[in-house]
Amino acid sequence: MLAPTSQIRKSPFLEGIKANKAGLLILLIVPKLKKEELTKHPVFPELITAPTSLFFNKQMALFIDEFGLFSREIEHASSCILQQKTESELITHTETQSNMFWLDQWRERMKIKCPKNSLKNSPIFLLNTSQIRKPILKKIILPKINKTGSRLALGCDNQTSDLHAYTMFDHFYESGGRIFDTAFIYNHGKGDKYLGDWINSRGVAKDVIVIGKAAHTPECAPKFIRPQILESLDRLNIPKIDIFCLHRDNRDVPVDEFIDALSDIRDEGLTDIFGASNWELDRFSSANANAKKNKKEPFSALSNNFSLAEMMQPVWPGCVGVNENFLEYIINEKILLFPWSSQARGFFIKKKEQISNEHFSNPTLDEEMRVWHYEKNLKRREKCFELAEKKSVEPIQIALAYVLHQSDLIFPLIGPRTLSETNSSIDATKIKLSVKELEELSQD
Repeated sequence: MLAPTSQIRKSPFLEGIKANKAGLLILLIVPKLKKEELTKHPVFPELITAPTSLFFNKQMALFIDEFGLFSREIEHASSCILQQKTESELITHTETQSNMFWLDQWRERMKIKCPKNSLKNSPIFLLNTSQIRKPILKKIILPKINKTGSRLALGCDNQTSDLHAYTMFDHFYESGGRIFDTAFIYNHGKGDKYLGDWINSRGVAKDVIVIGKAAHTPECAPKFIRPQILESLDRLNIPKIDIFCLHRDNRDVPVDEFIDALSDIRDEGLTDIFGASNWELDRFSSANANAKKNKKEPFSALSNNFSLAEMMQPVWPGCVGVNENFLEYIINEKILLFPWSSQARGFFIKKKEQISNEHFSNPTLDEEMRVWHYEKNLKRREKCFELAEKKSVEPIQIALAYVLHQSDLIFPLIGPRTLSETNSSIDATKIKLSVKELEELSQD
């Protein structure tokens, strides 16, 4: 849809817009809007550049465009190209991507196949702009891996197609993102496949850090670790996973048995370091104490939930968060923390402004009330909103900045569906919070 519809949609005067299939008729519902007000609206300088007809009455304005909506799209795109613009001021990249999501859903329901929707036929597959964009994310060397990481890690569990995955991965990498988080169960194996295909097609295997996970409930036992990491490596088509974590804990299994199985895959060269996801402090610390006592390799990484809002009930069964005591432990022990849902799954968003795409893991109102709506979190949310307004940023960016300020060894996992969501998280890494502001945010 042409940019002016974006402007019209935002107008406080106009209730709706419709166009016929030929793109020749635009109907604007304009309650009690005078002709003078309508013609001064910012949309009209863009629209009224060709033979047109305007009909007014007390309730609406009927605008007949004899030039054609699609012709206007071509004219505007041509104008942007001639002016060497990379983005239209009338329709942003974010709006374009949202339109693409809805068009994908429409085509799927209508059983319409578009050749350009195939990765091999898309210009995105052949595009490599990593040398054009200037990286924004801060670089950091991760210990025991000898690779350069980034302060954020991108989750690989919610890409709806290979084309969507390439778009998101390219943009994150171009921005300096170097850590990608996947798992054996993500997207029924497509999480591994999309990531591996992208890594190999872009030739960046030596430049990125892959976090992998396996042994999720009900297959949370040492015997499942090796076969599942081998299957993930086959999907990824890479020789090893840089950081491997147990996806869940099983308290019926002694911690030593898990450590032994993980040591075996490390000695086999299938991973550089290993850790755990969704483990309680008592089990995690016990496993490391026993490993050190027996001169074995301990856990070096943890991937639990951690955010400005404390997870009061598990989002999904078996999920575990990081409380104050756990945070103190991992900082003292220099454990790498890769917190999932580091922005509390939208708890710090006032309302959903940007349409992205439907996904099974999208938070629901029921989840928000059950997991996050507690007095302490609501107080923190209120303070977060106040501080965001003061700094002219979004509350969700303050929430992410809070996590980043806790330690240089914390690498929040983000799960954006759109480029604007990625950009929001990247911009959050630039926010500076004072000691006083951090204390105010962490009030109980």
